Amino acid sequence: MADAFPDRTGAADRLRRCMTVLGHINEEEHDRMAAMLVAWVKAGRPLREEPYVAELFAEIVEDGRRTGELREDVIPQQVGNVLRDIYLGTLYRWFREAENEPEGRLEQELMQASELLLNGIATRPCPHPSPSDRTRRPPDPRSGTLWVEPRLRSSGDRAPLS
Repeated sequence: MADAFPDRTGAADRLRRCMTVLGHINEEEHDRMAAMLVAWVKAGRPLREEPYVAELFAEIVEDGRRTGELREDVIPQQVGNVLRDIYLGTLYRWFREAENEPEGRLEQELMQASELLLNGIATRPCPHPSPSDRTRRPPDPRSGTLWVEPRLRSSGDRAPLS
């Protein structure tokens, strides 16, 4: 799937395209994909299989970090896992709901969920506080600001993939 994207395409657009393709495939072949998903889950594959999709997402995120499109403080493997979780969680819910409404919009739901994440990892023109500017006290909850305590990692650490 990664080879389907020209080098001139940005990382965020490549991630969006991945989700679009995954959603489209599942929508087009709903009955076949439903049978495959049930068999895949019953065989325990989500727990034992290498997370290929997460690794693909992580490669794209690393490219985005390298080009400056995505924040340099994100951990590509972690973002890849989160995107895989978004895909699988949305897929599971969609198949369950599609029994009642088979014309459900998986592709649209995947894009909406992906945008939530991408808007949080993309660089922005507004300045971000540096780690030295942060205090251990979270901001006022009425401000609507989400507070996440940064976790420092050495360059040799790798996030566990599942």
